Amino acid sequence: MPSLSAKQSRGNQRVYESGSVAGVYTTMVELFPAEAQLIQRLEESLPRLRMLDLGVGGGRTTVHFAHRVKSYLGVDYSAAMIEGCRRRFPDPPSNIGFAVGDARDLHGCSDAGFDLILFSYNGLDYIGHEDRHRALRELRRLAAPGAWVCFSSHNLMSLGLPRPAGAPGGWRPVFRRAALRLLNGDMRKLRQGAYAVIHDDGCRFRLRTFYVRPSEQAGQLRALGFMDVKIFGLDGRELPAGDTDACSDEWLYYLARLP
Repeated sequence: MPSLSAKQSRGNQRVYESGSVAGVYTTMVELFPAEAQLIQRLEESLPRLRMLDLGVGGGRTTVHFAHRVKSYLGVDYSAAMIEGCRRRFPDPPSNIGFAVGDARDLHGCSDAGFDLILFSYNGLDYIGHEDRHRALRELRRLAAPGAWVCFSSHNLMSLGLPRPAGAPGGWRPVFRRAALRLLNGDMRKLRQGAYAVIHDDGCRFRLRTFYVRPSEQAGQLRALGFMDVKIFGLDGRELPAGDTDACSDEWLYYLARLP
């Protein structure tokens, strides 16, 4: 089954290292509904939690989480993004920090060092299949007993379907559908597999993106020892257990915890 090659993965990283892309990310503020749900669910616990915010980008989630948790570390593999965060949040308190780092190998972070790990805005989807498993294993290593892990990922079951009105992202629908078909062929056939990599419209069609079947992703989390796996749609609703593959939202949020 096709996956991102090392060359394509490096190409994705170069896009995110671009100063122009980082500049856009530093202007973002709003949470997605599923992220707001996370705050609501954990609100009483947040002051006691050590948080790792992976793929922090320009600090969109920092605005909402950093002041609520016991300690906060924002990490991104793009030095331009981290520099943008440092400009956006100058002289932060001692319990808030930013660092360049790669989710596939966070050797500078201690085992079981975090109580909440967030990897938002589909950052996991821009590395290859095997590297994706490495990153998930790294999240498992870093999570303390009872820790929560939350991330978003593109939904395989959305391929070949029109983007709903009002969905995040942009490009005129007719042009978008024509461009995606030209670049990837008939994407509806890809929905039959466990995952697929397509050339989608992220950052103006510059990215190769990983899409995964929801039941497959949930199974990977359980195989790593996570429990209470829940999946949320773009509007923040929790998907019914056993029927997650019926959802066609372009991406989904996964929430799980360690025993």
